[in-house]
Amino acid sequence: MVSTAAKLDHVAATSPELGHLIGSGVFMLLSSLAPADHIAHYAICAIAEFIYFTGRQRFSRQRSIGTIIIASLGCIYSFPFIVGSGAGKVPWGLVLMVFGLPVYLSLRRDYAET
Repeated sequence: MVSTAAKLDHVAATSPELGHLIGSGVFMLLSSLAPADHIAHYAICAIAEFIYFTGRQRFSRQRSIGTIIIASLGCIYSFPFIVGSGAGKVPWGLVLMVFGLPVYLSLRRDYAET
């Protein structure tokens, strides 16, 4: 089985325009940033769900316990992945998410007007 690094070395050797991006590390940063960024959002959603269902009286006890267990498993799954992805990638993902907020807010405003 061929490793990802070997495949990237082959692409860098056969394609000069992509090889420059791979050689500079931009491609590697972006390809490892996407999963780390998505898993950070997953952890935030799991924490929000945990907080929302903790102490709510309007939901049945069985539903609340099941949801709290699922949210806890989501957090347990995501935190080792975040730590293992490196300290530099998760903040980059959060910065990119903040840069996307103006686009989100403008789209939200446009849809509210229609």
